Amino acid sequence: GPPGCGKTYIARALAGEVGAAFMNVRISDVLGHYIGDSENNLHDVFETARACAPVVLFLDEIDAVGMRRSPSSASYMRPVTNQLLMELDGIGADNEGVFILAATNTPWDVDPALRRPGRFDRCVAVLPPDGPARQAVLYHHLKSRPVEGIDMGYLVQHTDGFTGADLAHLVDSAVEYAMMDSVRTGNVRMVTMQDFLRAQPLSLRNCSNLSTQTRIVTNRHDYNTSRYTCNSRRTPRAEHISVNPCKSFS
Repeated sequence: GPPGCGKTYIARALAGEVGAAFMNVRISDVLGHYIGDSENNLHDVFETARACAPVVLFLDEIDAVGMRRSPSSASYMRPVTNQLLMELDGIGADNEGVFILAATNTPWDVDPALRRPGRFDRCVAVLPPDGPARQAVLYHHLKSRPVEGIDMGYLVQHTDGFTGADLAHLVDSAVEYAMMDSVRTGNVRMVTMQDFLRAQPLSLRNCSNLSTQTRIVTNRHDYNTSRYTCNSRRTPRAEHISVNPCKSFS
């Protein structure tokens, strides 16, 4: 699924549900500087997991470790993919008590051999949260903050397409605006809805999973060109227009 949707959190929660230990394997834990180091590091990771069974072994960014093998792909990564296949179900690979999960933002870059039955044959799409889930995420981030007069319904309605990370960034930005205003005026105040309205355009620019109802039109020439484009019948209605002046065009 897209970044920021909570794939790692789901893997951690699964480990807690089954009462197993949790091992989070990152790219830096596997890739080495010299030829053969990456394969040895991957083997050591699986050996550690087998010694700690029962354990949930979570391979983050599996597309980097199990890259699709093709003539155009990097040749030095092919042995790493081969080693991962051997560790999963090769001869002598005893993974009893090792539950293996993996996450990726680009499943089409994962080698097809990893997705055959018996390996990573079950794929779950972790998408941006729906309305009730967005409300729960916002409540989680707001419950320990000094807020007042927050229209939760408005925030839920206008954050369609936001991931959990986007919602956290929205709350942090609103709190930052309130803190800067308190420092500027010398009067400490609560975080209000006005701070969220100021922070929302910033979060929209950083959000990569916007729905079709939320549009941002960015034009480098002038506001009139943007207004003309947005009023065209062939384009959807724009809710935010951002004009970025620049000195030259390439």
